Amino acid sequence: MGCIAGRGIYSGRSIMMSVRGAAVAVLMVAASAAMGQGAGAVYDGFAGPAGADLGGWSGGAGWAGPWVDYGMGIPTTFTGPSAGLGFGDLTVTAGAITTPGRWLPDMAGYARAYPGVTGDVLYLSFLMRPEADATNWQILRLGNWPRQVDVGVPIGFFSYGLMVGDGLMVDTPVPVIIGTTVLLVLEVKHDLGQSRTVYSLYVDPAPGGGKPAFPMGSFARAGIMDFGASLEMRGEGGYSLDEVRIGTTWESVTPAGPAVCPADLNGDGLVDFADYLEFLNLYDALDLRVDFTGDGLVDFSDYLEFLNLYDAGC
Repeated sequence: MGCIAGRGIYSGRSIMMSVRGAAVAVLMVAASAAMGQGAGAVYDGFAGPAGADLGGWSGGAGWAGPWVDYGMGIPTTFTGPSAGLGFGDLTVTAGAITTPGRWLPDMAGYARAYPGVTGDVLYLSFLMRPEADATNWQILRLGNWPRQVDVGVPIGFFSYGLMVGDGLMVDTPVPVIIGTTVLLVLEVKHDLGQSRTVYSLYVDPAPGGGKPAFPMGSFARAGIMDFGASLEMRGEGGYSLDEVRIGTTWESVTPAGPAVCPADLNGDGLVDFADYLEFLNLYDALDLRVDFTGDGLVDFSDYLEFLNLYDAGC
C-alpha cells in the first residue's frame, strides 16, 4: 500500500480555477444521462488524425459530449494510427494522444462529460507513457474541486499515484520510466457502512484477469464523494495517453482480446477490398460509423483518414 504524505498546494494551481470551473460547469449540464451499475464502459481509444487537436473530438463511445479545451496553453494532439499505446492483451484501438512538455503557467487542460454514475463504485482505466520531455506531472481527474481525485503522476511525484483533494498524496512503488507504458486502474468506492469513499489504485494488472487482492495505493476519505460527470486531463505534458475507459465493473475497464481495428468495417478480422467497398456504402449514406475524424461530419477528410487506417491494416 502506498505511502501518504501531506504536501502543500502547488504554486500556480489557482491561476486556472476560474477558466476550468466555467468549462466544467458547461460539461456538467451536458452530462444528463446516467450510467447504471454493470453498464458497458465509456471509451476513447483516440483514433483521430495525426496532428489534430484533441479539442472538439467526439470519437469513442458512451460519452455525453466532445473533449473541450479550456485554454491553458499546451496543446494535446493525436499521434495517428501508427503510434498508439499497448499493454499486454488489453483491447486497444490504433492511435493515442500526446502532450509536449512545458512548464507552468502553461499547462494542458481538457475535459469531457460522461453519463453520471448510479450505484456505489466507479472504475477509470487508461494507458500512460512518459516521453523524453516528461515534466513532473500529468493526470486525469474525477470529481469536483476541492473533493477531486487525480490519478497518474501528480505534481512532485517520481512514481505513479493519486492526489485526493489538494494535499492528500498516495504514491505507489512503480517509478516513472521514460518510454515505458503503464496501465492504471482507479477504483472509487462508496463505503456506505462507514460513510467514507475509498480510492484504490492498481498499476499494471493483467487485462482480462480478476481484480488483484490488494491495490498498490489506497486512501479512505470521510464522507460519500460525488463521482462527478466529467473527466479532466491536465498537466505540464511530456506524456502520451491512450485507452481511456470509465465503467462500473472491473471487467469493463480491463478487457482483453484482439485489437480494435477501425478499418475492418465488415468485422471479419481482415482489412481488404471488401472493407473499402463497405466504406463507400457507408460514406454515400453519410453514416457516422465512418466519421473517422470525430468532427460529427462525414466528408472527404474521413475518406483520407480511412485510407491511412486501411494502409495500416490490423
